[in-house]
Amino acid sequence: MTNSQVNSPIVETVQGKIQGLSRDGVLSFRGIPYAKPPINDLRFCEPQDMYSWSEVLECTSPGPIAPQNVFELEKILGAAEFPQNEDCLTLNVWTPSLDGKFPVMVWIHGGAFATGTGRTPWYDGTKLADKQHVVIVTINYRLGALGFCYLGEFDGGRFPTSGINGILDQVKSLEWVRDNISNFGGDPSNVTIFGESAGAMSVGTLLGLPKAKGLFKRAILESGACSHCAPPQKASQITTELLKTLGIGMSRVEELARVPIDKLIEAQGIVTEIRGAYLSFQPVIDGTYLPKSPLESVREGFASNVELIVGTNEEEMKLFGIDDPELQNVDEDKMILQMTTLGGQNFDYQESRDLISAYKSHYPKLDLGGLWFQMLTDYVFRMPANRLVEAQSNFANCYYYLFRWASPSFGGIIGSSHSLEIPFVFDNLDKRGVDLFTGGDIAQGRESLAKAMSQSWTSFAKTSIPTSSEFDQWPVFNSEDRATMVFDINHRVEYDIAPHIRKMWDEVDFRCI
Repeated sequence: MTNSQVNSPIVETVQGKIQGLSRDGVLSFRGIPYAKPPINDLRFCEPQDMYSWSEVLECTSPGPIAPQNVFELEKILGAAEFPQNEDCLTLNVWTPSLDGKFPVMVWIHGGAFATGTGRTPWYDGTKLADKQHVVIVTINYRLGALGFCYLGEFDGGRFPTSGINGILDQVKSLEWVRDNISNFGGDPSNVTIFGESAGAMSVGTLLGLPKAKGLFKRAILESGACSHCAPPQKASQITTELLKTLGIGMSRVEELARVPIDKLIEAQGIVTEIRGAYLSFQPVIDGTYLPKSPLESVREGFASNVELIVGTNEEEMKLFGIDDPELQNVDEDKMILQMTTLGGQNFDYQESRDLISAYKSHYPKLDLGGLWFQMLTDYVFRMPANRLVEAQSNFANCYYYLFRWASPSFGGIIGSSHSLEIPFVFDNLDKRGVDLFTGGDIAQGRESLAKAMSQSWTSFAKTSIPTSSEFDQWPVFNSEDRATMVFDINHRVEYDIAPHIRKMWDEVDFRCI
């Protein structure tokens, strides 16, 4: 191989040749199209096979991100600077070498199914490819209304995959990996999918999606599980509100395919704000592509051969409460009122008081606002994770974790918040915004934490066992002792954390938050 080939490597794909870059001992290929642009007549349609090309396609920079309203967290991560376009179905690859058979890890980004991108600097795969000898793939997929607006009640069958197109985009990217990754030094028979927040909820959905079966061997779910898919009835309500906001009649739903994208995204934001629901748009259990709740499918053994790492951060909801007075200023009466309606579950007054009392006992140092954050953390994230790991541990080895490391940033108010683990997983402590979020040099244990998590995730992808030089052993989860790896300044295994609280949530339906 010549120097020019090393610095500008060229790889053959099914669609044609592409050219990437060599930097820091790692080869990268960015902005690779994996499906036809979902524009014009293809808006709200299932992703289509990408067309072929005859010339070498330059893939040295990421493609546009999916159209979205950029939230504050995405601004911190740099998304506000990225161009947006409906022609967004691209992926990025980092590999230590084209000559090898390395494990493949496919990252699905989060963002409430409405924001985010695979090109975020925190997700750069250079260090994992270089240090851990794995191939990293990050993807874009359709978001918000484009990816998850359910038209089944209105369109007469013209858009049969609406409500789940964003997930089908992910499937199409995994099919691209299956068909092409060996030419990048990856092993298509050893693919691990991993994601955070809505990315982990996507992973959970893929566990129960027939079309995804066999496309991955292992899965890692960070702060998301199998419990965030909408039934058609709820999804149709969201669609009705979107059509009303745009001034489109129920019998003219095909006009959605012609609405200018800026107006569609604006209307999507209005609907989300009106509903006050962070996950207004999410995968729909349409009865065909997603026949039933993914958790139900997992419980029936549908994903029986897929090994898992599942976990959450201890104080997930603190990130969302920084500038939300509704979350900060609560009293016990408001908490009880909320508890009686969460998820459509009819807690009675006494049950709500009992649950609050249990949290007061377990977290004696927290004020009411802190208790409410903890209850919401468990409701949205921790308890659905419990259900998934309990179900899948009957069929395959599963490993459970709790991220307890607390950031000193912003006076410590974010604690061990949502998404804080991401730069540690990717070993990207030097990326933009990470010091702001994690406290930089004033924070204790950052280097050890990055080593522990990046080694654990990649060793799991390689061998099915998460190991690291930073701890002794991570036992397999079972429903009796519930072994949990706690990632903190000192990493350790704890067993059956807060069982009395967990049991009080046992009858709650966590779907459709």
